Amino acid sequence: MIKKILICIIFLSYLNISSNSIASTEIEVPADKKRIYKYICDPNKAEYYWGKTKDNMKLSRYEDAPYEKYQSSRGYGQVEGTGSLWDVTEIDFSEGYIYISGSIQYDANSNGKLDTMPYASRWKIKSNDKSRGTYVVESEYNIQNEIVMEVKYTKNSLESILENVWLAQMGVGPKYWEKYINQCIQTEYFVDKNSGEKLIEVYSKQKPITKKAERDLYASGVQDSYQAQTNSLFEDVNQQVLKEMGAVENQITGMSKNINKDINLKTESQKFVNEVSKDQLKEYKATSVITYYFFESQANYLASLELLYRAYDKNTEADKMKAQLSYLKESKSSENKRLKSTTKIINQASKDLVKEINNQDIKLSEESKLFYQKSLPFVFKATEYGYKVFVVSSTVGGNIANSNDKIGSILLNFNEIIGFASIIPKIPSYVKTVGSTAKLIFSGAKTRKIKDDDNLSDALDELDLSA
Repeated sequence: MIKKILICIIFLSYLNISSNSIASTEIEVPADKKRIYKYICDPNKAEYYWGKTKDNMKLSRYEDAPYEKYQSSRGYGQVEGTGSLWDVTEIDFSEGYIYISGSIQYDANSNGKLDTMPYASRWKIKSNDKSRGTYVVESEYNIQNEIVMEVKYTKNSLESILENVWLAQMGVGPKYWEKYINQCIQTEYFVDKNSGEKLIEVYSKQKPITKKAERDLYASGVQDSYQAQTNSLFEDVNQQVLKEMGAVENQITGMSKNINKDINLKTESQKFVNEVSKDQLKEYKATSVITYYFFESQANYLASLELLYRAYDKNTEADKMKAQLSYLKESKSSENKRLKSTTKIINQASKDLVKEINNQDIKLSEESKLFYQKSLPFVFKATEYGYKVFVVSSTVGGNIANSNDKIGSILLNFNEIIGFASIIPKIPSYVKTVGSTAKLIFSGAKTRKIKDDDNLSDALDELDLSA
């Protein structure tokens, strides 16, 4: 019975690690090697859903699920703080296995206090549909058909779905469906073919710690080994952040000099993070505040470009901006793909419009001036959101790079790191483009005596990072 409970806990921890498909353009696998996908997830940020059928699951607390309610009614409810501390999933499609590593906090000794238990388990891939980005796995424990689930794997998340049959098997409740979704950092590495599990990075280190924990029942030596493993895991994330920061460090440093020195950047960054809700993230299918602000900046900039093109009687180009705005918001393409294609279009459109605005021989009609005037609030918003994405991304990177508590800093900023790694290299050049073009648009309005009703031109100076 104890073994079965432990299996269930590990299984629930795996579920708790659960959108951007895995990049279609992948690094070629070297000869005699196989690819391993590694997902590092913060299970404490998972969303939990349950429902009577697969299609009607609703966002809920795990404490409100039928199984946990049943356990609580028997006096076996979870001690506060029960759950996973961290999870790593390593996927070997070549051999057909999923390797799950992590640690759980739960009351192992039934004494009302939490214990920390490292775990490492292997799951068999029953089927894999790469076109849909899904695979189905089953537990290798000898509990026939008890733990089978479908997992949707994407660039930055894992989504796990299964039918919970445990209450029904005990004759004390119904079957029901559960789903867990969580944001992750996905990387990959290569190992020798036919190497089995011995070269699976995290799992091969975690497995002996887990066995020792089972033997020694949470002795202090296990805690030391567990902490060393945890430090090693998050050092990977830290190195990724440092690499991305290093690629644009000079640009970030140069632009930071333009920020008002009276502003506390950490406080400013946290304020910007707190301004964004989950519903706002869903508007762009964004995985982080960083990418949300980037999307908002680009959306406003595209709206301004459409109006400016119409001001200069370039309606075909204006329609392209409008279409790109719809793509940015509605496309199911990955964040990275939407941001990349939009940035390319914005860069070219900015160059074209700079020529038009600088051409003093072009006379604008009264109707054209109205289009120009309508563009000004969108230009300002584009610059404002560009400023926010720069402040949040550069502060998050700096916090992690300079923190003495790397693990705590990474977990605190986990969602932002997801956006950080793929977005930070694009930010400096984008912000400069928007900032410099915005200044020109407002100066052009002044030259042509187009009203700036809200005095946005003055406020723009506080947000300008283009120098």
